[in-house]
Amino acid sequence: MKKFEQYIQIYGLMIIAFSYVSVLNTNKYDSNLVSLKETGASVVHILPKYYATANQGKSEKDLDYKQLRINFGNYSDYEFQTYIGKGASGHAYLGLQKSTKNKVVIKTFKSLKWNSIKREIVFMQTVQGHDLISPLVDVIRNNNSVSLVYNRYIVFPTSQLIKTMTDNGNKLFLYQTLKALDYVHSKGVIHGDIKPANIIANPKTKLYKLIDWGLSMYYVPGRPKNPSVGTKSYQSPEILLRYQYYDYQIDVYAVGFMFAQMIFKESNPFKGTKKLGKEKVQYMHRIARVFGTEGLKEVAQKINVNFDFSDFPNYEPVNLNKFVNANNSQYCQSDALDLLQKLMQYDAKKRITPKDALKHQYFDSIRHQFE
Repeated sequence: MKKFEQYIQIYGLMIIAFSYVSVLNTNKYDSNLVSLKETGASVVHILPKYYATANQGKSEKDLDYKQLRINFGNYSDYEFQTYIGKGASGHAYLGLQKSTKNKVVIKTFKSLKWNSIKREIVFMQTVQGHDLISPLVDVIRNNNSVSLVYNRYIVFPTSQLIKTMTDNGNKLFLYQTLKALDYVHSKGVIHGDIKPANIIANPKTKLYKLIDWGLSMYYVPGRPKNPSVGTKSYQSPEILLRYQYYDYQIDVYAVGFMFAQMIFKESNPFKGTKKLGKEKVQYMHRIARVFGTEGLKEVAQKINVNFDFSDFPNYEPVNLNKFVNANNSQYCQSDALDLLQKLMQYDAKKRITPKDALKHQYFDSIRHQFE
């Protein structure tokens, strides 16, 4: 048992260390995913229900992470103890902060890509102060290397857990994720890459922490943003449509897809892809096969994005009960399916917010644990 716990700790620490700087390895947008026409039409942007003015009063300098002046800690206060592995962007070590005797994880960058480093630091600092957010302890520098220091946890990557979670486990995980997101959004921050790999779990305490701020951004009404964010399976319709005026709700859609994986116990819960001519069904087709083509057209029209639907099949929406079977029925109560439908609404304005989702009846049996 002790060896297993050590494995969990080392594996989990590597997940933390290497996912924190994923922005250095962001996948570029696949231009074949959707077909857009430049129309020169007027821009449409719709304010979110909550936290639209979270960054009101901040100057452009305040909102520009590139302006950060890093306050480095004392490099000699840290002892690099055990090398635990490497990723594309750097190396990770188990370490010790000498002055406090705290056990830490130290991630050292291979190269000094300052804007990426600053972005990670800025958004980690912006959202610190919540139990469900993994904090940044320190930033240290030695000659030509920069290292980020994090608390050391006994953790397990959620991507390995969601397939085996109980119904109660699903509720605990989802509730904490939504609670963390509501806090993040209240700080005027869009996470930008919600997925199981970016949530770490302590299997003993059943507590979860949100990590990886490499694609995060501030929300400012009317400010265009890069639509090349997120991991494709978890990208919302507005991101797939390359809409630049999205808001916090892209995070909610990603939570919805993750929830579908949890209750249907499938990595790709909406199976049934087929070939259309010589092209495989892409992500737009996958969600349209479940939620229908007409709703997708309505959203594209509402946000004034001219997506070419001429070769797009006219899918009819299906009842989510279609995906319920003998292996997952215990997780797919009517409350769960109702919440899933609300989390994955095409229209970001109609998509439930984290704040409102926390009040959903699906969580009635566990909510008292967090109040």
